Amino acid sequence: MSFVTDFLGKSLADRDNPALLAQADRDIAARATPGLWSGLGLIPILLFATRYSSDHTAVLMVFTALVLTLTISRRNLTRKHGKLKPEEWRTWVTLVFTLTGLTWGIFVPVTFFLYGHTGIEGLMAIIWVAGTCPSAISILAPNLTASRLYLSAAILPGVLGELFLIRDNQPPVAFLLLIFLLYMVELSNAAHRSYWNNLKDSELLKARAKELETARSSADHANRAKSDLLARVTEEIRQPLYDIIGLSAGLLDAELPPEPVDQLRNVKYSADSLLHRVSDLHDYACLESGQAQFEHASFQLQEAVGMALRSLKPAADAKGLEFHAQIDEEVPRKVTGDPWRLQQLLTNLVSNAIKFTETGEVTVDIRLDSREGADAVILFVVTDTGPGISPAQQETIFKAFSRFEPGQPDLAGAGLGLPIAARIASLTGGKIWIESEAGAGTKIYATTRLKADDSLVGSRFRTLPVVA
Repeated sequence: MSFVTDFLGKSLADRDNPALLAQADRDIAARATPGLWSGLGLIPILLFATRYSSDHTAVLMVFTALVLTLTISRRNLTRKHGKLKPEEWRTWVTLVFTLTGLTWGIFVPVTFFLYGHTGIEGLMAIIWVAGTCPSAISILAPNLTASRLYLSAAILPGVLGELFLIRDNQPPVAFLLLIFLLYMVELSNAAHRSYWNNLKDSELLKARAKELETARSSADHANRAKSDLLARVTEEIRQPLYDIIGLSAGLLDAELPPEPVDQLRNVKYSADSLLHRVSDLHDYACLESGQAQFEHASFQLQEAVGMALRSLKPAADAKGLEFHAQIDEEVPRKVTGDPWRLQQLLTNLVSNAIKFTETGEVTVDIRLDSREGADAVILFVVTDTGPGISPAQQETIFKAFSRFEPGQPDLAGAGLGLPIAARIASLTGGKIWIESEAGAGTKIYATTRLKADDSLVGSRFRTLPVVA
């Protein structure tokens, strides 16, 4: 009984998983469709290349009718996949393929019985049947029962015929056919195991991918919820800070003793610093949660850039830095986009360069990176002579709350300036990257996509001053 169970293959297939069985059925239906009519190819060969049509017309007609009927049945089965109950469909597949194999199998001993072992008819029959076996193994790999029954039905009649039915029987031929059967069964086992192992691995990968997608979606949702909450909280915090700063400024204008004045200045300075950090946190939270709104206004690019850079010049002058900026003449003068976000992007990049540069200079180059029609990609290059950034620090510099030198109190900050700039660049169709070496200064590149409202000026590379 155990041999029968193993022979039918019930121990090798995962029959407890309906999803895998359904996929196996779909694969059999798909594999059985190509070359559907190739089984009829032997008929014209027997008709024109052998004596069958003249010597045994009735046998040839019966054989042709059986092959044609089974081929049509196989075609109908592939079309009815999904319409019949799964178990019923598998039963019909096993039956049709077994009868097909039996038809080919019986044809071999009948041909040897009629023509003996010396005619071309028998040789053609046995070669044809041997050729159908690998094809059946490939088609029926998901269903070991059907595969083994087909092989047995196709080969065993030849073995029995050689031993008991044919007048000039050849036991060596029977022995070779039996060896061929065992070899084909072993190939069938291997194909079956390989198919199911691959199918299970594929389903496991799909399930894992689905789990990861669900986890990613949940994480994204949680991250958006966190950013949304952070944006709301920071918005609430900013209002009292505005009040503190306003009241402090008003009191500083009044005539007060020196000691309260110093204390009020400290209060105002601390409130200003806290407001700046809370505003950065609010901006980053809005950008991450998708609450940030981007304008589509027409503005003069040079004017917007000049306003942002001129506001930073006092900070550079206070540190004794040379501060230069230039804009290539091929950059469109008038563009459509969000001028405030553009200024925020540039301000964050330049203020970061000034902050970490003690001697030397900070320069800003504004170029046209590319243009297709009205779409213009503007490139900002901010160069400084600061301490440079090591490769390890470059990997985290655009991540939130990542600070260059957190141990230096004079360079303290929330670590959100560059992450905000990177997010703005990404949301405006651009990107940001860095070139730097420790001790050799830094270049930060950022691009943003704008709509050009004027015609493209020829590439003369003459620069226009932005910062005097």
